Amino acid sequence: MIKSDAKGSVFGSVTAADIEKRLLVLNYAEAKVILEKPLRALGDHQVEVVFDHGVRVKTTVRVRS
Repeated sequence: MIKSDAKGSVFGSVTAADIEKRLLVLNYAEAKVILEKPLRALGDHQVEVVFDHGVRVKTTVRVRS
């Protein structure tokens, strides 16, 4: 979760490293997240994750406050 104001503007951003840390907690140690830029808005965002053996998936990351 990230801090935001009443209008939904966020303070800071969610980076690929932040998402990778969360995946590590979920036992995805070799996951590499591909982001064009850090996520700076609340809501759902499509991201690409590369796992072992080159397996690539697109998934949704929900940024909420």
